[in-house]
Amino acid sequence: MTTLFYRCLSALLILCLFFDTPAQSYPLHRAKLIQGIEFSGIPSVDEVLLKEVTHLEVGQPFNEEKLEYAKQNLRKWGIFKTVEAEIRTTPKGVMIQFKLEAGSTIRDVVIRGNYPFLETKIKRAVILHSGDLYYPEKVPEQIDRLLQFYEKQGYFNSTVFIEEEYFEKTGKVDIKIRIQKGITYRLSDIEIEGPKELNHKRFRNILFTYVRYKPEQLKKDLEKIKVKLAHDGYVRARVKLLDVQFNHETKKVAVKIGIYPGKKVYIAWKGNEKLKNFQLKKALTLDEDEDYDEYALTHTQSKLISLYKGFGFTQPTIEYRKENLSDNEVLVTFVIQEGPQEIIKQIDFTGNQAVSDKTLRKQMITQEEGILAKKYFIEPVFNQDLISVENFLKNNGYLEAKINEWRKEWNRYKDKVLLTVDLSEGTLNLVEKISFETESEAPSESVKKQLLTQSGQYFSYLKLESDVRSLLIDYSNRGYPYAQAKTELHAISPQKWEVVFKIEPGFKVNIGKILFVGNIKTRNSLIQKNLYLKEGEVFSAEKLEDSQNALRRLNIFNAVSIQTLGLTDQQAKVHLVVRMEEKKTQQIDFGLGYDTDTGFTSKLIYQKNNLFGIAKNLRFAAIGGEQLQKGELTYIDPRLFGTGLQFVSGIFAQREDRPSFEDTKFGGSLALLYDLTHSLTAFTQLRFENINFNESETDLALLGDSARDRNLLSLEIGSTFDRRDNFGDPHKGYYLSAITKLTNDFNQVGLGFVKLTTQAGVWYSPFSRLTIANALRLSYLHQFSSESIPANELLYLGGDDTLRGFGRDAVNPAGGKLSLVHNLELQFRLVNKFQLVGFLDSGTLTNNFDEISSQSFRHSAGIGFRYVTPIGPIRLDYGFILDKNPGESPRRLHFTFFS
Repeated sequence: MTTLFYRCLSALLILCLFFDTPAQSYPLHRAKLIQGIEFSGIPSVDEVLLKEVTHLEVGQPFNEEKLEYAKQNLRKWGIFKTVEAEIRTTPKGVMIQFKLEAGSTIRDVVIRGNYPFLETKIKRAVILHSGDLYYPEKVPEQIDRLLQFYEKQGYFNSTVFIEEEYFEKTGKVDIKIRIQKGITYRLSDIEIEGPKELNHKRFRNILFTYVRYKPEQLKKDLEKIKVKLAHDGYVRARVKLLDVQFNHETKKVAVKIGIYPGKKVYIAWKGNEKLKNFQLKKALTLDEDEDYDEYALTHTQSKLISLYKGFGFTQPTIEYRKENLSDNEVLVTFVIQEGPQEIIKQIDFTGNQAVSDKTLRKQMITQEEGILAKKYFIEPVFNQDLISVENFLKNNGYLEAKINEWRKEWNRYKDKVLLTVDLSEGTLNLVEKISFETESEAPSESVKKQLLTQSGQYFSYLKLESDVRSLLIDYSNRGYPYAQAKTELHAISPQKWEVVFKIEPGFKVNIGKILFVGNIKTRNSLIQKNLYLKEGEVFSAEKLEDSQNALRRLNIFNAVSIQTLGLTDQQAKVHLVVRMEEKKTQQIDFGLGYDTDTGFTSKLIYQKNNLFGIAKNLRFAAIGGEQLQKGELTYIDPRLFGTGLQFVSGIFAQREDRPSFEDTKFGGSLALLYDLTHSLTAFTQLRFENINFNESETDLALLGDSARDRNLLSLEIGSTFDRRDNFGDPHKGYYLSAITKLTNDFNQVGLGFVKLTTQAGVWYSPFSRLTIANALRLSYLHQFSSESIPANELLYLGGDDTLRGFGRDAVNPAGGKLSLVHNLELQFRLVNKFQLVGFLDSGTLTNNFDEISSQSFRHSAGIGFRYVTPIGPIRLDYGFILDKNPGESPRRLHFTFFS
């Protein structure tokens, strides 16, 4: 009976294998093969391309990990709103069905009604961006974010409308955000509830503002009051907003603030002789702990001990006492026993033969005292220094080097310590031979030459680690991103080694499909042209980075990123997703400026970016002012023929009024620019201009033949090297430039004159609030013919940007051929973006080097204020002439701003 039962059960199981069953009937098993792959929900996307992106093929073994990678790749593509997968097992294998929902790509985001906020600031609160998939369910969240932003900025009951315009054929959508700003209020009444002795007036001054009431600003101001109270000793102070009353008729708001100071804490110091009270106050933590309980006092006690040890005190002891002076006052006294202070006089090494004491000391944080700087002995730091010295020796070939012992002794005056470190260098280990073992492709000859480990040089494990990284990078750039490398050492003789680099390149990886996401207006052909990787080519990590940088240099995208599909799961074919967010194609800017030399100037700029979707830009600028009017049309190609060259061409017309002449000119130019490095730029420009001088407004007696009308053709070659930490407000770094300009009258044969201009600027900040700025400019004109140099090409001194205190071109109105100017500024940062500046300007204007003397230099000095903006400082300078000549105004106010 039992045997019959088992036979029937076996027959039933065999019969079941002939029928397809639901997914729940067959457990997944890694031995199953993929029988089929299906996609639903995306009729417009090529199914072959979808299969390539998933890296799944029929007949492959199936496992959950591969399926997860496939879903991740589809999501990273960035064109599907949802990606789901269902699996169904059959006797023949596994069927995979991907259910995809295609999304609409945002073509453009238009914001209206955002004044007075710049669109860039509004976009920080916007989660809808050009090139992204559009999710209608995120619209309510977007509206809430914008409403919260405007309310924080003082606009109450604002309204935000978001409209969508779909383009069914292209799958794109335009988002139009319309903002109706709400009501603004002025802060009128400020009621403060708290002890009268706290001087409520100063708190009202912190809260009061002449602009609209902003809840966000009020919150910051309450925190300022709390910090102020803590600084005054009220470390447990609490500041609360008790009430806000809006008057809708008067558009004013009244606020009620509650200040609860708690007890005032007084701090006293006893026993500190070598460290002053102001130094000890820096270690106080009562403010940050917001208390004076045992924890806060113990925390401060620990900070004080650390402070003393940092100044070389080896055994400081600090105790504290807390005493209630009254119901509202507490006295905390820190009693200090400083103990001995150890100042380092000298650090000596013994046992070192090949490496000097000076070289070893450079590896240490602990240093000997200098003329103006005391250096203190801190034992934990010194112990770490000894490890650094030992590692330095080992990394420079002395593998057996070790620190034996160290001694600390007092000098004969018992006020400074002498440190002696005894070490053993051992014998220098050398690399006798280098070899490479690989299954297939050997390292490139170029990377072999760049390896730090070379025959005949000292052996270093640190070098080996760097060389392994270099080899892996080399292989990754040649199509082997999964390469692995390790080193083996073989002793040839004592202290002589053979280094063997064992490399497993793995399989070669090629580029599969290149997928573009976010390029609404930019042509695919342009993007492909600027990619250093093409479909079917060998993968290269270096070319991938170069491609990303090349697209960014087109200056038509807000953001560019290139993601890989298949690299994580080590596929033989890697697809690329080039994701972009395009900039606005049209841009209108209006600016207003003023400077003492030229008066008011207005500027209107219209720029058409990404012309025809091929990354060419067209720019029209119109400048109108009291002494300068100019119109200019410019064409810009940021990557000429797909190279790193930037091509700029344009035509212009302008009128300029200077103190000694007025001229009108029109012409055109062709220029090439190339960034050799991140800091170094080279350029050349060919320029033609027709110059006409207005005789009624030109001092012909002063300028003579220099005021004759000309047609000039010039070739300009130059370079700049910029290592400043900030363009608008540098604190450190330097700037160098050199320009050579060859010019000739278009109607004459031969060279007319050459203009050489060099400039150097250095910025140095010895303290966080102080910057010393030095600028030196040298310009020289040399004639090759008897033709006079045009007045507009001559050199002039005096004014806002050369010698302050002098009028514009006042040093010599007739101009000169050689100028040398030095500007020195001491810039002291006050609060926020304000600076106080002292300056000294010196310069000379002559016709040749022989005329330069101490008498030819003119000097001015003065004081100024700066307000630093993102596009440069607003400057107010008052200059005094130090060597005033008869008839000269002794001083001048200079004011400059541009928007």
